[in-house]
Amino acid sequence: MAAEAKLFTSGVEARVVDECLQLHGGAGYMEEYEISRLYRDARISRFHGGTSEIMREIIGRGVGVGRPAADLTGVRWLIAQGLLGA
Repeated sequence: MAAEAKLFTSGVEARVVDECLQLHGGAGYMEEYEISRLYRDARISRFHGGTSEIMREIIGRGVGVGRPAADLTGVRWLIAQGLLGA
């Protein structure tokens, strides 16, 4: 359930902030405007806690549609490197 919520909310946040940045034009990239911080934070939240692909893997495993554990060596490597929470 948490993976589904993270996947959905990070996608909505990205679309909303991208649209707002378009409304501000070039000024949206200037540090003086709050939208630049929001855009930066939205970009980071897409990866924090796992990328969308990893969230889809978690959701798939939860409903019984996923790759066998032997194919998750990349995820195990990320956990071992401390780049992804266990």
